[in-house]
Amino acid sequence: MKRLPLFIVPVILWSTAAAQLDSLFAVVSGDTVHIWNTGVQDNCARRFVFDVTTGLDSLTVVERDTASMLVHCMCTFDLRVSVTGLNPGAYTAVVYRRYYLPYDTTFLVGSVTFAITYPPPALSHHGYQSDCIPNAVHLEVNSPAGSDWSRAIRTRSIQ
Repeated sequence: MKRLPLFIVPVILWSTAAAQLDSLFAVVSGDTVHIWNTGVQDNCARRFVFDVTTGLDSLTVVERDTASMLVHCMCTFDLRVSVTGLNPGAYTAVVYRRYYLPYDTTFLVGSVTFAITYPPPALSHHGYQSDCIPNAVHLEVNSPAGSDWSRAIRTRSIQ
């Protein structure tokens, strides 16, 4: 049975994670598009910022990593960039990812198409209330005779 040298194993693992297919989709709300890239498996130290350029019927998004060092763990990230003020029409968004570590490289994530339509849909809203969560701490304060409660509350932090 042959053995792989130990230095090859991390390279294979990193290459497999980098080749993971992300899920790219767009959600439109009025004149705003939210471009999602979910399931991004990458180094835990990665911190992305987004550069966006617009054309008549296109957007170019660059997910740019700003990490100054890498660590020994992998995470799954969901990335989103929102663009507001788009005119009505059909668009194609092309998404790239740029890394500076371990070496400077840019690669194509994919593209997604979407349409901005007017007028926006009718206004609606949705509410949410969580289940009752019982209080964990019962606080009871007794006032000494003749004390000024309003002053005590303003000047003391009760924990």
